[in-house]
Amino acid sequence: SQVAERVYTVGQTNGQPQDRQLRDLDFESGRFFWVVDPTTALAGYPEIDILNPAGAVTPAQQPAEVRVYRYRPPQGQTGADPNLGGITAVARAGDPAQSFGPVRWQLLIQGTDYYLDPSALWIALATKLDQNDYLAVSYTTAAGTTVGSFPSEDQGQGSSDSLRLIVEPKKGPESLTFRHEMRQIYRVAGSDLDQGSLQVNLSVNRSERPQSEASTYLALLGLASATDQNVFDRENRLFPRARDPEAAEVLQESYLIFPTLTPFADARLTPAERSDSLYRTPLYLLLAQGPPARFQLRLRYNSTGGGDRSTLSLGALQIREESEQLSLGGRRLERGVDYTISYDLGQVTFLNPEALFGGGTGQVTARFEEQGL
Repeated sequence: SQVAERVYTVGQTNGQPQDRQLRDLDFESGRFFWVVDPTTALAGYPEIDILNPAGAVTPAQQPAEVRVYRYRPPQGQTGADPNLGGITAVARAGDPAQSFGPVRWQLLIQGTDYYLDPSALWIALATKLDQNDYLAVSYTTAAGTTVGSFPSEDQGQGSSDSLRLIVEPKKGPESLTFRHEMRQIYRVAGSDLDQGSLQVNLSVNRSERPQSEASTYLALLGLASATDQNVFDRENRLFPRARDPEAAEVLQESYLIFPTLTPFADARLTPAERSDSLYRTPLYLLLAQGPPARFQLRLRYNSTGGGDRSTLSLGALQIREESEQLSLGGRRLERGVDYTISYDLGQVTFLNPEALFGGGTGQVTARFEEQGL
């Protein structure tokens, strides 16, 4: 983790140049998942571009209608069940020995709780999974078969409903569920991103030129513009794209997506550049036992306000809880009185911006600690 201190100008609109560094280890976890097992259902694995997956799957494997289910363990000292009113079912992975339940699952709502890609092969959750959550799906295929029992209502105790388990906590590559989470996607910014200002640099040891003959790492790994190998292809590799309006409604954020599932294990990289174990190490062991970071993504862009002074993006994510110190005009602001904060998104919401800023602008100084994975 590292401590940052920044000054933001807040007024009728607010803006701030952002300059962030991401490591290859800092992929977006807990949000993007395959509905199917990509290693068996998709031709060409792992050379699959989720933004252009057409023709990658046979009709027998192709999902037609998809339902998504989430299980959250009891919360807090009271053990309150967050799944009350859910659907009773047992979830099984492709291996019958891997199962969970029967428990009650929350049936998620498409277009609100998650985005289903038009291919029906993958989903993106509006709210990231917690580290102890489970995720399951059930779907019909283009061939007319059903995976799971496709339940939409609870049959109560003794229910025979079943689901396909795709996420279970703290599992490694020996588990079939490990294959469902994607690791080629990196969060760029929230809804405050001025997309036209985004610049991306990809480097190893501060060099953007691969040891092979390729001109840049951006070009080698499929992120460069077709007309300039030094420029990030914002139109096609920044998601949601202009042609993904339904995804934009659900996610409210922007992501950089590589055109292959294991970009930093690309065979064209030298052994000194490759990071194969990045795609085999369980998330909970990644910092302690995973590979050292090799690649760095540098993100530079302008953040823009939404026309009011109620919110401020700190340009950071995964801020350590209660580490922030905000001040305005020399006065320390108080959390819960002057503002609230989303530590995951790095967004501050001012509770009474008129009282804080009056009719003009103000400079907010923020000091906070940003965590790694």
